[in-house]
Amino acid sequence: MLFHEILRLLIEERGLTQKQTAKDLHIPVSTMGGYVQGTSEPDFATLNLQP
Repeated sequence: MLFHEILRLLIEERGLTQKQTAKDLHIPVSTMGGYVQGTSEPDFATLNLQP
């Protein structure tokens, strides 16, 4: 599976919205949209967010 497919699946499985997921990750909604659509992917620094 590709990153955007896994991300979309995780969001759906947890009953979240892209908007809420973006807010929780402190990233713009437009950025999350790109990740979910597969037009962009996060860089390592973004993936390595610590709680």
